[in-house]
Amino acid sequence: MAGIGLTLMSRIYRTDDRRFATRFNFGDHLALGFDFGAQREHDLALRLEHFSNGGIKHPNPARTSFRSATACASSERGTGLSGLSQPAQQAFREHHAQAGRRHPP
Repeated sequence: MAGIGLTLMSRIYRTDDRRFATRFNFGDHLALGFDFGAQREHDLALRLEHFSNGGIKHPNPARTSFRSATACASSERGTGLSGLSQPAQQAFREHHAQAGRRHPP
């Protein structure tokens, strides 16, 4: 999955070493997901994100991040979803429901 979109942050992004000049930014996203295991009960998701204001105002330090997540739907070993955020857990359940597989409640 890939996407490009507009982002309006609730406040200007600041860290000790970075500061965006605007609350308005562009976001580029690339995500890949894989199911594996004997019953396809395991998921691995990889996501690359890039945020930038496109140079419309300076400073524009841009921010690129890479994230990964894993999950297991095996009832014998528990759901394996507790380490994921609520949106990630919901996405995992929806993905498994669409694929017609058993998934944790």
